[in-house]
Amino acid sequence: MNLLRNRQAWGIFLSCWIIYIFHIGPMPGVNENRYLDLVRSIVEESKLTIDQYHYNTVDKLYREGHYYAGAAPGLSLVSIPA
Repeated sequence: MNLLRNRQAWGIFLSCWIIYIFHIGPMPGVNENRYLDLVRSIVEESKLTIDQYHYNTVDKLYREGHYYAGAAPGLSLVSIPA
């Protein structure tokens, strides 16, 4: 009985651990990084392109030799420090 209870406990533990591992993203923060990259580009370079920071996010667009953030720029514009 104790062996069966121990196997069940390990089964539950491993199941929870596997589910937890699969829910960890490979690159945490990629959605937030698109906004931060655009804010940084606007503040430091006065550009709406994220050419220098495009490696931080997977949510980007490439057009005519430039990278752009893959989201509307509203939140980035509001986030610019005064």
